[in-house]
Amino acid sequence: MDGFQITFQIISSLFSVVGGTMGIIAYRRIGSMKALDLRIELQKQLQVVRRLIEGLPMLMIEAQQSRARVLSTGRGGGTGALLAWRTQADIDDVATKGLALELPPEDAKFSELSVSELENKLLDIHALSLRANSIADRYRASLVKDDATREQIAADIRANLGGR
Repeated sequence: MDGFQITFQIISSLFSVVGGTMGIIAYRRIGSMKALDLRIELQKQLQVVRRLIEGLPMLMIEAQQSRARVLSTGRGGGTGALLAWRTQADIDDVATKGLALELPPEDAKFSELSVSELENKLLDIHALSLRANSIADRYRASLVKDDATREQIAADIRANLGGR
């Protein structure tokens, strides 16, 4: 081998080592960027779910008052319907309190969690969100149904007054 080939092989070896090192650094940097992205997404989802869960008691009270007013008109069933509705509301109240207990503290940072642990936390928060939305949807639907009943009552009154 002549001097040129030896020099070329040394330079090639150095570039290989430098390239491998740069690859490892890039891989680690991508991992830390992914963890940062997951932490940010986790914090955002936690804020959304926390607000949803904190708002459930007021939504439930509003829906219960609405249902009681509608049922007091004699529409939509009697005291049995109200009792069944309140029983479900009591069950949902307990479930809502349980959801609130599952939330991590507001000041949780999650900086020590690995990427896979962050992914699992995100999945847990998503499941919590689904359960909270299920309860919220039930009470939103109840409010919509009560509004429709009130509109029908008003229409019936207008029809009765118009017929005189």
